[in-house]
Amino acid sequence: MPVRPSELTILGVFTLRLIEYGAARGLDRAALARLAGRSTDELREPGLRIPVHAQFDVYAHVMRELDDPAVPLHIAEATSMEDLHVMGFAVLTARDGREGIQRAVRYGPLITNAGRWEHVEHEDRAVVRYQRDLELTLGVRAGNESALADFVAGIRQIHGADVVPLRVGFRHRAPRDIRAHQAFFRCPIEFEARYDEFELPIALYDRPLQSVNPALSAFFVKHAEELLRQESTEDTLRARVRQEIAAQLPNGELSLGRVAKRLAVSERSLRRYLTEENTGFSDLVAEVRYEHARALLDSPRLSLAEIAYLLGFSNVSAFSRAFKGWSGKAPGQYRSQSGRGPAGELAG
Repeated sequence: MPVRPSELTILGVFTLRLIEYGAARGLDRAALARLAGRSTDELREPGLRIPVHAQFDVYAHVMRELDDPAVPLHIAEATSMEDLHVMGFAVLTARDGREGIQRAVRYGPLITNAGRWEHVEHEDRAVVRYQRDLELTLGVRAGNESALADFVAGIRQIHGADVVPLRVGFRHRAPRDIRAHQAFFRCPIEFEARYDEFELPIALYDRPLQSVNPALSAFFVKHAEELLRQESTEDTLRARVRQEIAAQLPNGELSLGRVAKRLAVSERSLRRYLTEENTGFSDLVAEVRYEHARALLDSPRLSLAEIAYLLGFSNVSAFSRAFKGWSGKAPGQYRSQSGRGPAGELAG
């Protein structure tokens, strides 16, 4: 059964822009923030990362409540390269289109590690592809559309609004109304494609950027490389902690000391690391349990008793109380309203 990796994260400011978009259209800002698991003030903190599943939850909720399959496109239209922080400025100060796209691909993990960009140059065109190996739930679908739309919007900011991709592909099925997609991309769009990707005329790669600045370019590239190294190191340790928590869940005997011993680090060092990350061991246990609970509830074959056992709870009542605290819903209610599969998803 699919279980989303617990170490996948995204910058909180990207969830904040989604919350603000929904709030501007009448949705409850506080309720959206609860879905994200952070206050809007916390999401404004530079460099704050949150579990990517929270972003997907907010996306799915906003799209269902607004009944608008074009939400990712509307948000991309209001986003600028400056919103992407160090990565955005590294791209803006690049020498030409090729270097700009190379930097966007390389520094993509500074935004999220829940997907990876690739690009391949051919004789007359270049393919920019977004690889994300997650189940295509409504939230993931919206996130994939957002990623491609943000990238295209960034290219247009740099090269001009007249830039039109040669083709766009999405792995998910077409929404009920694709007029907004056609208006945004202005090119042939293939749904249920093999990849989430778009193609560009290769001539765009050689076009010099108006915002090129060698001095600032060197500064931002150096900063981006340092952040990339830090992110890689932090993700590795955080991933190991969370993976060990996940492995120990059915035992019901989780402790910081046990996990530290399994990871061959001192309990003191691990506690210090968690403190520096502004989190605690119990917080990580709750996050991992919640993510796994959501994935397990997607399987109709598992009873609530079986799910409670797999998550390390002593009984169904304890699991139900914890899940309601995380999501505001009882497990059975969440399972019936989760919208997994074609019948429950937004029709388009």
